[in-house]
Amino acid sequence: MIRKSSFAGTWYPDKPEELKPLVDFKRKETSYPFRYAVLPHAGYSYSLRGISRYFELLDPAIKRIIILAPSHYYLLEPDKILGCSFTAAETPLGDVPLFRPNSFSSDGNDEIQAEHAVEMFLPFLAQRGLSAALGLISHVTNPYKLAETLSFDVDRQTGVIASSDFTHYGQSYGFAPYGVRIDGRVRGRVAEDDRAVAERLAVCDGEGALRTSREQKSTICGIAAASITACLANIKRRPGTIADQYDSASVYGGDKAFVDYVTVLW
Repeated sequence: MIRKSSFAGTWYPDKPEELKPLVDFKRKETSYPFRYAVLPHAGYSYSLRGISRYFELLDPAIKRIIILAPSHYYLLEPDKILGCSFTAAETPLGDVPLFRPNSFSSDGNDEIQAEHAVEMFLPFLAQRGLSAALGLISHVTNPYKLAETLSFDVDRQTGVIASSDFTHYGQSYGFAPYGVRIDGRVRGRVAEDDRAVAERLAVCDGEGALRTSREQKSTICGIAAASITACLANIKRRPGTIADQYDSASVYGGDKAFVDYVTVLW
């Protein structure tokens, strides 16, 4: 059973000749390649910069990647990673083989078929011949406990992507504590708030990141996935770093709403 591409041609190009140059680039040599990441999942006009940071520095030993994402279209049961029974995922660059980790719960084919937050990374995997596991989790109470369970599915050849855009700011998102008009001051305050969460993630403190996000009443959509991945990095003893931070207003402007993006790598 194949998961069909739902967002090719809208959120990213559906023509291979247009898509391939965006996702196919030379890996940068580094003394410490990365295995785990928090990456944005917006359309490529916004997210390509943040996603590329991971694949530029990806550990060459990685053969498969577990994608943990929130559900934007379905209400999910908390504290469970919803998996699927798809055997492959369609992309304009070819199908990505799928596997299902033991730590994932019951089938969520409808939920995963609808979800852009898992699809945006698939062309990168197709181009590199990697397989993937697709999992959804929107709410978590104990990220370390879930990370412990997930850790048995993660070996040296397995990467993990936590799919998350950071603060969604503006009246259209129902979140505007610093004022409704978007200017440099507002964007700076949001960047500071998100940086505080990202710093907790980077030092592998997933529980602290989740707590900080809740204290801020933030609109970080993938905080559950991000906090679990930070805890996993703690268990696997992978030091982290904030590799990038920018917002949608810096890409296309706008004075009514914007989304902040942060890339964290371990």
